[in-house]
Amino acid sequence: MIFSVKALTGIHNYFNSRLKIDLSPVPSFEMIVSRDRVKAFKNWLNND
Repeated sequence: MIFSVKALTGIHNYFNSRLKIDLSPVPSFEMIVSRDRVKAFKNWLNND
């Protein structure tokens, strides 16, 4: 999924070291970041 960082409304810890992402507008499915990609995702957020 591709989304703008401006659409990000929240990040929550999810089981098994993954992250759950809240977006606006709310998609019809859950946005989950795999534990293999969590580090890269956090780096992307910090660089923006």
